[in-house]
Amino acid sequence: MRASKGVKQRILQICMLWLTLWVALPVAAHHEPIKVTFLNPGWLNESFWGDVDNFMQAAARQLNIDLTILHGNRDVFRTLEMGERIGRSKQPTDFIILVNEANTGPRLLELTAARKIPTIMILSDLTRAQKQIYGSPREQFSHWLGSLVPDNHWVGYHTARQMHQVMQKAKPDQKRFKWFAISGDTVTPASTLREAGMRDYVNEHPDIDLVNVVYGEWNELKATDLARALLKRSTDIDGIWTANDHMAFGTIIALDEYGLEPGKDVFIGTVNSSEKVLKYLDEGVISALGAGHFTAGGWALLLAYDYSHGYDAMAKQQVLKQSLFDIIQPNTDAFRILRSRDWDQFPIVSFSRFHNPDWKGYEFSLNPPKKQSR
Repeated sequence: MRASKGVKQRILQICMLWLTLWVALPVAAHHEPIKVTFLNPGWLNESFWGDVDNFMQAAARQLNIDLTILHGNRDVFRTLEMGERIGRSKQPTDFIILVNEANTGPRLLELTAARKIPTIMILSDLTRAQKQIYGSPREQFSHWLGSLVPDNHWVGYHTARQMHQVMQKAKPDQKRFKWFAISGDTVTPASTLREAGMRDYVNEHPDIDLVNVVYGEWNELKATDLARALLKRSTDIDGIWTANDHMAFGTIIALDEYGLEPGKDVFIGTVNSSEKVLKYLDEGVISALGAGHFTAGGWALLLAYDYSHGYDAMAKQQVLKQSLFDIIQPNTDAFRILRSRDWDQFPIVSFSRFHNPDWKGYEFSLNPPKKQSR
């Protein structure tokens, strides 16, 4: 009987252990990879969107996330079709990350609304006019957790500022400077805000004459044609500001055709961190460069990771406005990090609020996280 009683006690202990493990399963479930789908509106081989992909893939490896990236190839209809496919999928993803490129955000949210898949918008938030119709995150679209938006106005302003300062130093006797600008488009918030920042800087400095602003649709070939047309009217130009690096490359081609040397005759300011633009910055061909916002996708994965671990970072602040940009100078830590592109060595997971519950907020940066007051 004693043996029988001991066996019963042992069986009871094992049952209690299994019951404990069963109850703990929801807590342990976060060890399973979460599935995230990113609707990338750009091309796989496009410098900026390729950087977004690479940083996200490194973040996914660190955070144990099963990441799928779909490319819209700058085709609105293709992007919307991908959103519709996700909305109809029999095996839905756990999270969606999307961009309000060319104002597609509301329609993408509508296409995925039935599934109520938690969604984070990055880089371009809904415009003010769109929010008047569709509301803010968690209102009309309850599955839309929030947006992570870089300060595009800041980078437009400060690339113009850096370009102006380099120009003044190179031409100390010149009293007035003529600029033209090639912005991205007239609808994408990233483009309109960068252009607004540039215009605000110009308006504060009467020695700058902004003679023309045209729209290159983020494309090198179109920017080349636009720059040729502007230079055909007059080669009396001191500065060219562009909203991204591809359009800067187009202006360099046009300047070369007219016998003008970038960084000496004409100064160029732009945005992004492709290997080519970093090389041009190092060589002095590019005079002002803002970069860093390609990390937004990786930080969005971190937000999804924290959310899946029970930390809803956007519960109180649905639009996280982080600078994400720096003005990049050669021979600096930021420049070296960007050139190395070894994102697996970058401590993305160390920025997690789940792992740092006493932190007051996120401080996303290309620099290692600072110790916050607790």
